[in-house]
Amino acid sequence: MAKYFFNIRSAGRVEPDNVGADFDDDVAAELEAVEAAKDMIDDALAGDGSVGSQEIEIVTAAGDWVATLPLKAVLDPQELRRRLSSRERASSDKSDAPEIC
Repeated sequence: MAKYFFNIRSAGRVEPDNVGADFDDDVAAELEAVEAAKDMIDDALAGDGSVGSQEIEIVTAAGDWVATLPLKAVLDPQELRRRLSSRERASSDKSDAPEIC
């Protein structure tokens, strides 16, 4: 298992995740980020109803970037599917750093 962190980006600011969580691999961490995004959307709908430009940035304990998930992508299943599939194609070359998964 490896430790992953879910930093929240919003309006040019970053709220770092100082706790992290252990997952078997990048895919498991990405799936957890989708679930976290759903919870954040629920909270936003209970408030002002806006998710704005919020994103979840997934990084490893070593500081390696894994993915960035815009909350808006979770609201559109086709967009989420497209981004997930593009992540799979790019997984062999992380230097391109796809925007999300």
